[in-house]
Amino acid sequence: MNTKYYHSLYFSEGLTKDRAKIRKQIKMDENIKSNQIEDGLYVVTLAQSEENNLEFFKVSNLRQDSYNLVEVFVIGFAKSYNEAKELVVEIVNEVLEKTNGLEVRKYLLDTERKNVKPRRDTKKPKETRLSKVRKWVSNVFFR
Repeated sequence: MNTKYYHSLYFSEGLTKDRAKIRKQIKMDENIKSNQIEDGLYVVTLAQSEENNLEFFKVSNLRQDSYNLVEVFVIGFAKSYNEAKELVVEIVNEVLEKTNGLEVRKYLLDTERKNVKPRRDTKKPKETRLSKVRKWVSNVFFR
């Protein structure tokens, strides 16, 4: 399973104290399937179907084999079912206020693209043994 996280994750009110803990677990593991994140939590994601906007379910559902082949884009976390519903309403209201529309999926993906800069690899690629030999041969024989 490939898991991506929204650049500015949403958290329900019940997780006010646990935000830092959850963010740390995500950074350490980068995969929600690990047992680091509590099973009782709910995760809000972009819906698998592009016709829908958001969906939410228990984190433990992501540990099922059926999710191994699916890319999941996590938008937020909630402590309970009711808080997950409230969080979805909060997200939709935010989109409505900022865009005067209800294209939630488009808004979230657009803001993600604008806020996440592509990673640049600053490290030089490791020189392999073969490349060292080629370099030596070219220096010795083709000066």
